[in-house]
Amino acid sequence: MDNINKKNNSLILSNSNLLVKNNMLFAITDKILLERKFIWWHGLDDIWKKIFYAEIGKINDRPKIYSAEHIDNYGSIETPNKKELKEIINLKKIEYSNNFWNEGHLTDLSPLIFLKDLEILNFGCNQITDLSPLNELTNLKDLYFFHNKISDLKPLRPLKNLVALTCSKNQITDLLPLKALNRLEYLNCGKNLISDLTPLKDLNSLIHFSCGYNLIDDLTPLKNLRNLRYLTIRDNKIPREKLIEFEKFFPFEIMG
Repeated sequence: MDNINKKNNSLILSNSNLLVKNNMLFAITDKILLERKFIWWHGLDDIWKKIFYAEIGKINDRPKIYSAEHIDNYGSIETPNKKELKEIINLKKIEYSNNFWNEGHLTDLSPLIFLKDLEILNFGCNQITDLSPLNELTNLKDLYFFHNKISDLKPLRPLKNLVALTCSKNQITDLLPLKALNRLEYLNCGKNLISDLTPLKDLNSLIHFSCGYNLIDDLTPLKNLRNLRYLTIRDNKIPREKLIEFEKFFPFEIMG
């Protein structure tokens, strides 16, 4: 019996030591991750620091609604404390949209690498050329990047939760990367260089689709999208007779 008790006590002690070691390992890991995040912060340019601080409500002279210009002029660039840094990393929404007569200065989305919880992202009217940093932000639901310099949508392929996408006024030629985004309800890809709508033929959740000012000459890929309720196609290359034929498939006015 004494031997059994000794073995049990030894096992309890061993498990206790293992638990202590695990807790120490977790603490060290958390410390390393925190250090990495502070290194990330110090590597950001001032625009991103101001954007992140604005989204957690820390901005000088903060009005009820603030613009990108207001962020530029009054945003903070100081080093956040641990609580603020956690708030930034856990952000679900970022909006830094400029206007057509005051183009923004964002050129790089890589600062978003740690923001895995993002659901809404708007960087309209900036100078972004590459969407690659978004391909791991799989919680994104609403994405707006109108009036940038995007030509390649391939990084959007993994974003299966996207519900709304505005990519108008870019340099896009191919919608193929969107073909499996089955939750997409709203799509605005106007003012690009798109000629083929075939990749959209199975997007049965699509309700609102704007594709004006492109090079499209055939709407046939859309004919089975029975949830479609709004369609804008003005300034494309669709012959009038094809448009009349296509109108038979939909019980609403097509905005031409």
